[in-house]
Amino acid sequence: MAMDPANGLAWPSDRHALRGGSVPVGAVPPHAGSTVAAAAAAASRWWRLIVPAVIGTLAFACRLVPVLRGGGLSGVDTYDPSVYYAAAVGLFSGRMPYRDFLLLHPPGILLALQPFAALGAVVGDPVAMESARVAFMLLGAGSSLLIYRILLPHHRYAAALGAAAYAVWYPAIYAERSVRLEALATFVLLLGIVAVQRSLARPSLLALVAAGALFGLGATIKIWGVVPVGALVVWLAVRSGWRGAASALAGATAAIAVVIAPFAPAGPQLWEMVVLDQLGRPRSPQPLVTRLVDVLGLRFLPPAEATVPAAILGAFAVVALVLALRLRLGELVVLVTLANTVVLLLGPTWFIHYPAFVAAPLCLVYGAAAGELAGMRRARWVRVPAAVMAAAAVSLLGSSMLEAREGTAFPDQLLRGVLAGRPGCVTTDNPTTLIFSNTLRRNLSEGCPLVVDLSGYIYDIHRNGGDIDRASDPTFQRLALTYLASGTTTALVRFGPGDLSHQSRVVIADWPLVDRWGQLVVRHPLPLSGNGHRPT
Repeated sequence: MAMDPANGLAWPSDRHALRGGSVPVGAVPPHAGSTVAAAAAAASRWWRLIVPAVIGTLAFACRLVPVLRGGGLSGVDTYDPSVYYAAAVGLFSGRMPYRDFLLLHPPGILLALQPFAALGAVVGDPVAMESARVAFMLLGAGSSLLIYRILLPHHRYAAALGAAAYAVWYPAIYAERSVRLEALATFVLLLGIVAVQRSLARPSLLALVAAGALFGLGATIKIWGVVPVGALVVWLAVRSGWRGAASALAGATAAIAVVIAPFAPAGPQLWEMVVLDQLGRPRSPQPLVTRLVDVLGLRFLPPAEATVPAAILGAFAVVALVLALRLRLGELVVLVTLANTVVLLLGPTWFIHYPAFVAAPLCLVYGAAAGELAGMRRARWVRVPAAVMAAAAVSLLGSSMLEAREGTAFPDQLLRGVLAGRPGCVTTDNPTTLIFSNTLRRNLSEGCPLVVDLSGYIYDIHRNGGDIDRASDPTFQRLALTYLASGTTTALVRFGPGDLSHQSRVVIADWPLVDRWGQLVVRHPLPLSGNGHRPT
C-alpha cells in the first residue's frame, strides 16, 4: 500500500507500519475528486521538493556565509584542512603518505581530494583549495538532504525537523565549513543508512553488502568509523541473523581493503601512525560535562549560559532515544548514536570538531522521535505548538549561525609576491602558507621535504598516553628546527610558546626577517649546528 509521505507513514519494514491497516489522517481516499487530488499532488510536491530545497539552501548558507563574512575562502580557519589538502597534493605528485611524510589518519580523505589536487595542477592550489572548501560545504548540505530522505517515509514532520536540525547544528557546521574528515565520514554513513533502509523495504543481501561497504568507507576516512561498522553488524546479527550480519561485514571488509591496499608499500608505518599514534594520544583535560555540552551542539554558547539549555536538550535526547527505539531502523540509529557518543566521551583527546561524529545520527533520532509523537493520536493537541517551537528554534539558530564570522583573512597575494622572488624550498609550521602562496608544488618539484603536519610529529614521538609538551620535548624541538632551517625561506604563522621552546624561539628570532603581516612572519633561515642551535 503506497501512502503520501506528506501525510506521514512508517519507515519501511517498520513493525508499526500501517497501524491497523488504516489510511493515515489526511490521506486522500481513492474516490476523491479532482480538486482534492490536485491539492494532494501540490502537498506532495511541497514536501518532496520545496521543503528539502529550502533546508538544503539553509544548510549551505550556514556553512558558507560565516566564512565569507570572516576570513573568506582563503582565510586561516583551522589547521587540519590544509594538512589534508597538502597531503592529497603530495599523493598526487607521487609521495607516499606514511612512508614519505607523516599522516595520522587513514588515506580515504586523500583519495576523496584527488580531483581537487588534479584541479590545482591546472588552476593553482589556492583556487583548488577554495573549491574543495565549497565542495565540503555542499557535502554538508547533502547530508541534511539525506537525513530528510531517510526520515520522509516515517513522517513529514520527522523529515523536516531532523534535516533542519542538522542544517543549523553547530558541530556539523563547524566540521563542514572546510575540508574535514567528519564531513565526508558523515555523508558516507548516511548513504549506508539509506542502503539499510532499502534492504528493509526489499530484503536483499546485496543491499546489506552495499550498506556495509559504505559504513566501511567511513573507517577509511577516520579510524573511529570502525565503531558504526560494529554497531551495524551487531544490529543485523540480532535482527536479520548471521547471513545479514556476515554480508554487511563482508562489504565493510572489502571496502576497507580496497582503499588501504594501494598504501601497503608504506608498511608498518601506516598501522603505527593511524592506530598506535592515535591510541597513544594524551587525554585532554575537558570534563565529561563539557564534552556533553559540545555533543548537544551548544559549544557556541558561553559555558555559564549553556548549562540550562544543555540540561533541556539532554532530557529531550533521552526521550527521543526511547521513542526512536519504537522503529525498526530507529534501533540501528539509536545504537550508532550511543556507540559514537561513548567513543567521544571516552576518547583521549577532544577538539571542537569531534562532536560532528554524532551529529547526523542524533538528528535522525530527534526526527524519528518527532515523527512518533506526531503519529500518536493522543499527542495531536501538541502538534501545532511543537511545530511552531521547532521552527522558532531552527530560525533562531540559523540566524545566529549566519551572523557569525569565521576565520581570519590571509595575506596570500602579499606572501605570493615575496616568495616568487625567493628560489629554493619554503618551510612552514602550517601548510596553509604553501597552499595559498602557490608554492606547495614548487617545493615538491624541487625535491623539498614534504611536512604537512609538523605539530603532529609529537604523537609519533610519544605513544604512551601521558602528557605531552612540544615546547619542552628536545626530540620535537630538534625535529622542528631542523626542518624549518632546511629551506631558503620559512613562513611561520602557527607555532608559539606552546610549540617552540624559549631557546628555539631565540634561534628563529635571530634569522633575518624577510617580511611580516600580523602573525605571519617570513624569515631567511641560518644553518644550525649539530645540536640544533645556530653555530657561534
